[in-house]
Amino acid sequence: MKKLSLLLASFALTTSVFADSRGLSSDPNARNTALLVSSSHGLPGLEYDIDNLEEMALNAHSGFTVEKVVNGKATVSKIASELIHLADSSDGNASHLFYFTGHGGRGTILAEDRAMKIDEIKKALVKGRELWGPMARLTFIVDSCHSGSLIDPMRSLKTMDFLNSPQVVAQEMVDEIVQGLAPTRHESPLFRSLFAFVSARADETCLAGSNGSAFTVAMKNAWNKAVDQKLTVKQFIDETAKGTKGSHPTARLVPAQLAEEVLVP
Repeated sequence: MKKLSLLLASFALTTSVFADSRGLSSDPNARNTALLVSSSHGLPGLEYDIDNLEEMALNAHSGFTVEKVVNGKATVSKIASELIHLADSSDGNASHLFYFTGHGGRGTILAEDRAMKIDEIKKALVKGRELWGPMARLTFIVDSCHSGSLIDPMRSLKTMDFLNSPQVVAQEMVDEIVQGLAPTRHESPLFRSLFAFVSARADETCLAGSNGSAFTVAMKNAWNKAVDQKLTVKQFIDETAKGTKGSHPTARLVPAQLAEEVLVP
């Protein structure tokens, strides 16, 4: 009976926490901050990507204040320092959004000076949360080739000496957001909920055009539909995928109930 009471209490708490939550931010009235970053290395149209995300972030139902690092300024050190400031700019009720558009590789984004590893992003966010504890929501959006390697379970196949070897190929499952960004036992928890949405699977490239990158353009179109039709997070993700050509947008939601939140009420 005691276990049942604890279970019901836990369910009630979870329900109350997420009942008023929204997709991009947990509470649009909190001190939410967004960092929008572009690093072109010759890619066209990234200014449109930044404009599209800024419009989404500034929506009253998202409630973010926006900082941008663009026009050749997005070095690793600049991104890291802005991430620290982003995560340190409010309290435990705040949500924080990080958006990057540009080139990417396996487990990295390409800053202006070099590739930036997901672990470097994690360390900057953790440092920024040292005084505050976990943020209410981390919204993590990346539009780059191989961006799925940042959030999706990946398989690393060990080399087989012979094609007919009886050995079973080992599979290493790595989730770079939930494990890579998740804190170690010596760190404060980083987030209470996660909305991670990226442009491609780990093994895919994606397209950029003069009017912006294909994923971000599709995502903005899905956002406009979400505003008109009160779509849930899952419906928003599905609509984005429908509008993306040549790649498969990938999402990670923690907890899973986030999928049923209305994105823009």
